[in-house]
Amino acid sequence: MQLDDLKKYNFIALVRINSEQVIKPSDPNTIGFQSLLSIKVIEQFKGQVTAQIIENQVNTSCDIGVDIGEEWLVFATVPNGTPAMFPCDRNVQFKAKDGLRDWHFQGGFRQLDELRILYGHKTRFKPDGIYVEHYSNGKKELEENYVNGLRNGKRTVYYPNGGIYGKENYLDDSLQGEASWYYPSGQLYVRKYFERGQPRNVTKVYYDSTIDQSYKNLLIRDFYKSEDSLRFVYGRFQLKHENVFDSFGREVVFREFDRLGIIRHESIYNPEPGVVTRIYYHKNGTAKGISYTRDGKDYGHYQEYDENGAPSKSWDYDQDGQQIKSSIWMKK
Repeated sequence: MQLDDLKKYNFIALVRINSEQVIKPSDPNTIGFQSLLSIKVIEQFKGQVTAQIIENQVNTSCDIGVDIGEEWLVFATVPNGTPAMFPCDRNVQFKAKDGLRDWHFQGGFRQLDELRILYGHKTRFKPDGIYVEHYSNGKKELEENYVNGLRNGKRTVYYPNGGIYGKENYLDDSLQGEASWYYPSGQLYVRKYFERGQPRNVTKVYYDSTIDQSYKNLLIRDFYKSEDSLRFVYGRFQLKHENVFDSFGREVVFREFDRLGIIRHESIYNPEPGVVTRIYYHKNGTAKGISYTRDGKDYGHYQEYDENGAPSKSWDYDQDGQQIKSSIWMKK
């Protein structure tokens, strides 16, 4: 993010949403509507402090999803005197109404840090020792340790209900060793490994085996004959995908699995010549298709197979990635 990227915005701030008032459209056939949001500015980066902003295209497929009690990083224009939020702009939720923040993927944190650097805002100094943050309900949100102003040692993040959200380890502000994140149910979501901030070994991501009752009813009605058959598939502690990294932190293999543990797809990366081999699989586990890319372009020979392993069609690519020499095998 650079200052030039933000020229179009007249108002940039971290705000809390206090209330919402629907602005009824003059035309009753209009799809979607506007909402007038009452806000409290927490940190201002650009424009004048205001107590109201307009959210556009509410109740459409482009609805931003702003809700009362949330905190948002707002990137707004001011077309008619009041800052207005539009879909597809940089607006990002920083805090959910229950206080939960995206500690895992750093959504909101990353943008806030960049804005503070761009606009010369001071970052909050963390004194050496144990640093703790709490939710508004009094439960612990974060606990980490600082040495010489840098994160060192264990870091634990919690859900608003007190459950473990994530566990990480740091060495001089860089991720080091094992990092694990969990679903709200307490089930493991992902386990990763790092060395000086670079990914190492194998990252494994798991399906969530917990579903609420309304979604369970929908699945039984539309896809499964009984709750037992649903539980057989959804109740498994099952690997979803894994990423394998080399000693330089480069991804060399990616594999994806369905809920029954059958492999769907794998990609094998050769970083030096920039060649990627992709293999897709039938539900019975046999290869469905094998393709190659080099430096992002289709490359070499493409081959498809039927569920019995017999070739069904293929073609080649020229040096420009254009398809040539197509062949189809007819079933006997």
